[in-house]
Amino acid sequence: MCRLLGAVYRKEGVPRFVFDGSPSMETLSRERWVYGGREMGPQADGWGMAWLEDGAIRLFRTTTPLHESVCARELVPQLRTRAYIVHLRKVSREFDFTRNLVNTQPFANCVLAFAHNGTVRGLVRRGRREGKSDSRILFEFVSGREDVVAALADMVKKFGESSTSLNSLVLTPDSLYALNYFNVDEPHLREYYTMYLLRTEEAVFVSSQPLGGGGWTPMGNGRMVEVGLDLRVNMRELPG
Repeated sequence: MCRLLGAVYRKEGVPRFVFDGSPSMETLSRERWVYGGREMGPQADGWGMAWLEDGAIRLFRTTTPLHESVCARELVPQLRTRAYIVHLRKVSREFDFTRNLVNTQPFANCVLAFAHNGTVRGLVRRGRREGKSDSRILFEFVSGREDVVAALADMVKKFGESSTSLNSLVLTPDSLYALNYFNVDEPHLREYYTMYLLRTEEAVFVSSQPLGGGGWTPMGNGRMVEVGLDLRVNMRELPG
């Protein structure tokens, strides 16, 4: 079970909620905490970040937990970016064999970066054959498509029934996309897999849970959000 954070800024700025806020992503990487009536964390199986720089996607990832990462404390305060995504990894038992850099998120190519939270039970056998996590297989599915919205919708159609969650963030040079889709009935898991939006005059944030204070609103299961660099938010309902 992982944690996700994404943001788009009106002007270049230093990434928020990575080290600042209560909680912050750094807090979630080092502490156990109660969320939805269940003890969670720490998210200590690695972390990664993708961001926009000069119109291109840059990537950093490591198997070192965020709270122990010297690189993180040097990198994040110096960044000035219009958009970014951050992923904290907690490896599912089914994919324990993927504790390596190749399977650490986000994943990226020249045109997009992708991060996912959840388990796709139907991909366990394939993952063992190929040495890949379910998340990496989902990235390969999405990254082979030109239309991100259609790719995420098709991902839900193909893998939704065999997943706990397909919650995902996709960053392109033009937009941030967030998908909130989960397939669980337990109340504490429904809360855990609900994603949230925070809108201010200068930025829009998306996160796996509220960070650093109030103002967050739930996206809702079965919804997809596209945030442009102009901060326009386009909310879509997935076809039922």
